Amino acid sequence: MLLASAHEWASRSLHSILTPNGYRVLHAYAGYDALLQVRAAQPDVLMIDLQLPGIDGVALCRMLRADPSVTASTAIIATTPSPVGRQQRLEVLRAGGCELWAPPLDAEEILLRLEWYVRAKRDADTARQDSLLDPTTALYNDRGLARRTRELGAQAERARAPVSCVVLTTGTEPVEVGTAGDEVAGVIARALGVSARASDPLGRTGPGEFAIVAAGAGAPVAAGLGRRLAQAVQAAMSQKHAGPLRLRIGYGTATASRAADLDLPALLAQARGGLQDAWVVS
Repeated sequence: MLLASAHEWASRSLHSILTPNGYRVLHAYAGYDALLQVRAAQPDVLMIDLQLPGIDGVALCRMLRADPSVTASTAIIATTPSPVGRQQRLEVLRAGGCELWAPPLDAEEILLRLEWYVRAKRDADTARQDSLLDPTTALYNDRGLARRTRELGAQAERARAPVSCVVLTTGTEPVEVGTAGDEVAGVIARALGVSARASDPLGRTGPGEFAIVAAGAGAPVAAGLGRRLAQAVQAAMSQKHAGPLRLRIGYGTATASRAADLDLPALLAQARGGLQDAWVVS
């Protein structure tokens, strides 16, 4: 729980209600401070005063809703020490806030509403963790890609064929997983989806790392696949007139006598160990 308010008396009042009821409360007294704390701690509920210095509460709501560290299920509750009207409530809702609270506040009502928001957030987090897909790109996440690798491993075992994993990353160091914003990640994901074989599962294995697992592909095929994927991303980024994006590609290959021997983490480690510069896209 984050309380962002420049009104110390209001923060203390809410703090005295929340902490005895099991809430861990963080405090911020300015807009930029609140933004930094949200990104660092990722609290379940945010309570933001509309009169925050630096960034006002409505603007901060918009910024938080656009921030990747804040999920759609994170409750943002705006507060104000003054009575409010319909237009102000609508402004908060349009900015991504869930509610606008004004005095007088009832302690029991606050706790009941917060309990519902926290339960909804935790249910959504559990659902995301159980999912096999990355919500931003709709590619497989680590869990989904590992499952598909086991399935491909069973096919490769019967055919006595190799399985390769190709990694493409926006990192700048050989073992670094880079960073990519949601928009860039979406462009990369679409480019990979168009250029990869339909039978080869694609995954987003880090903020700026993408992997493809290819059954029946040995080292030469994997190397060619990596180059083709990098070219596709280069072309897609050029069409978007995006800024410079350094790409690195690498691959790992394994042939196993048992499907259980084909392990995604091992293939990823091998591919990451061989990362090399591809193109600087500009």
